[in-house]
Amino acid sequence: MASELKAAVIGAGIMGAGHAREFNENAKTALVGVADLDEEKASEVAKKEGTTAYFSADDLLQKAKPDVLYIATPDPYHLQPILAALDAGVKHILLQKPFATSVEHAEQMAAAIDNAGASVYVTYGTRSRSESAAGKFITESGLIGDPLFASMRNVDNISVPREMWADRPDNWAAASSSVPFLYSHRIDRLRWYYGPAEVATVTAVSRSEVLGYSTDFFESILTWTNGLVTRVHTGWVDFGSLLVYCENIFHGTRGMITHNETPAFGRPTAGWQVMFDEGTDLAQVKAAQDELLERGIGTRLFWEKPNTKGIPKTVAGLEVVPKQKEVSLTDYIIDAFVEGTPCPASWKRFQGESSLPTHRDGLEQTRVCCAVEESARKGGETIRLR
Repeated sequence: MASELKAAVIGAGIMGAGHAREFNENAKTALVGVADLDEEKASEVAKKEGTTAYFSADDLLQKAKPDVLYIATPDPYHLQPILAALDAGVKHILLQKPFATSVEHAEQMAAAIDNAGASVYVTYGTRSRSESAAGKFITESGLIGDPLFASMRNVDNISVPREMWADRPDNWAAASSSVPFLYSHRIDRLRWYYGPAEVATVTAVSRSEVLGYSTDFFESILTWTNGLVTRVHTGWVDFGSLLVYCENIFHGTRGMITHNETPAFGRPTAGWQVMFDEGTDLAQVKAAQDELLERGIGTRLFWEKPNTKGIPKTVAGLEVVPKQKEVSLTDYIIDAFVEGTPCPASWKRFQGESSLPTHRDGLEQTRVCCAVEESARKGGETIRLR
C-alpha cells in the first residue's frame, strides 16, 4: 500500500463518533472528514478528531474524496448516503447495522453495490468478539452435536428510546423498532453460526403499550431449512439496571452453549461457557481448546456435576477467558479493503475460513427482520421465506 487510505464518516452521532476515532487510531487510514446535517454535532466530532466538518454527504464526497467511507446514519436513513457514495465512485464502504429497514431499500442498495463493483461490509460488531467466535467454532466443530434449538434475548433499557434519542427533532425511532436496531445483530449471529441454513418461516407477536411511537417488544419463533428452531426476543422497554441486556443459548443434540453478553454466572462480568454431554471425548474437547488458543481465544476447562435426581454425572465444559480489549470489526474490515478479500489474514487467524459480513448478509438480515415485523402486524401470522 503506497499510502494511507483516506477515510470519512457520514453521521456524527454516538456510533459515527466512535468510528471516526477508530479511523484515527488505525495506521492504515487517515480521517479526512465527518459529515452530519446537524452542524453542531459534525463540528464537535471533527474538532475532537482533528478533521474537517461537513454538513452534507454530498459536500463531503465532493471535497474530501474518501477511499473508505463509514455510513453511520440512523436506521431508516441508509439508502441515500450509500447511493451517493457509489455515484461518487467510493469502492470501500462500511455500513452501520441494520443494512436497511425495508426490503425495497435493501434490494435497491444491494443491486447498486453489485453494479458498482464496490466492497460493502455491514458492521455487526459482535462477530469480532472472542465469545462469539468461540461459539461459531464449537457449533461448527460438531462437539455439541447437530443444531437443535437457540434462544436469544436482547433488550435495551427504556432510557435508550426515551433519553438517548430525545434530542433528535425527527425522532427516527418512530420509523424504526427494536427489530432493525437489535434483532439485526441476533439474526446475523444465527446465520453466521448455522449457515448455509437459512430462515424458512417466521412467526412473531408484538405489543405497543409503553412507548406509543414505536413497538415495545417483539417475540418470535423462526424455523430453519436445516430443522433448527430459534426463539428471538427484542425490546426497548426494559426497566432493569443495565443499559443493554443480552443472553443467548445455543442447544445441540450433545451439548449447549450459554453466552451472556452482560454480567452473568454470579460475576461482575459477562460470560460464555459450553457444557458437553456425558461421554464426550475429552481428547476432542482439549483439541478444540488448543485450536481456540491458536486463534487467540483463551478458555478454561472445568468439570461439573449437574444437580440431577439420578446417579451424579460429571460432565466437561469450557469457559472463555475474557479479553481486556478486542480488535474492532472496523479494523478487520480495513484489512479486507487493503488485501481485497472478505477474509483477510488477520480475520483468518482469528476466525478461520470465515467471511466478514457483506452486503449480501445485510440483504438477508433485512428480509428476515421485515418478515418479523410483518408477522407481528398481522397478529402472529406465519410468514414463509422459503
